[in-house]
Order: sequence, then C-alpha cells, then structure tokens
Amino acid sequence: MHRPTASATPATPTAQSWWLATLAAEEAPQLFAIAHEYPETQEGWVAAYGMAFQDRAEVSSTDGDFRTCSASPESALTTFTRLARDEKGVKLHLIWLTPPHGSRPRTNAQP
Repeated sequence: MHRPTASATPATPTAQSWWLATLAAEEAPQLFAIAHEYPETQEGWVAAYGMAFQDRAEVSSTDGDFRTCSASPESALTTFTRLARDEKGVKLHLIWLTPPHGSRPRTNAQP
C-alpha cells in the first residue's frame, strides 16, 4: 500500500493537476436514487443508489444485498419495479441527485 509522505507545505496545484481535476469533474457519473413511495400511507424509503455513466448504470441496494449493472438508470428502475411487483400500492421513482452536465441532460422521471 502506498502511503503519502508528509510535507511541510501543501503542494501547489500544477497545470496538469488542474487539467486532471477538470477532466474528472466533466466525466464524473451522475448520481441517482431509486425510491419506493406508498401513497396510501404517505410513506417511502430509498431502495438503491446508483451512478449513471455514459454507457451504463451501476446500482446498489441500500440494504446491500443486490447490485446490478443496467444499460441506463431507467432500465435499473424497471428492474427494481419488477422486484417490487408483490408490494401492494408501491410506486417507484427515479430521483436525480446531481445536476446534468455535458451532453447527458437528465430530468427526474416517474414510471
């Protein structure tokens, strides 16, 4: 394991580190949640969190027992909707947690 060495003064950002930070910010996945709503009881909970990349969505359930890689956040929502089909009156929501950036505009959607 690599451990950083202690330095008396913090390193001055270089043009390269600024460029890398910009690149990382521009290419960062958008964060989203999949939530269950029970309209009759006005209750709900977050079932999963995910990261939307250009070509896929990685999703993990909040209880840690389910992970999936889907073509998109919307297809992950479809998967979670199927998993919840036995829950009476449940409505699932796709909730965006980070603003859209680049060429991937997103809006909050409901099934």
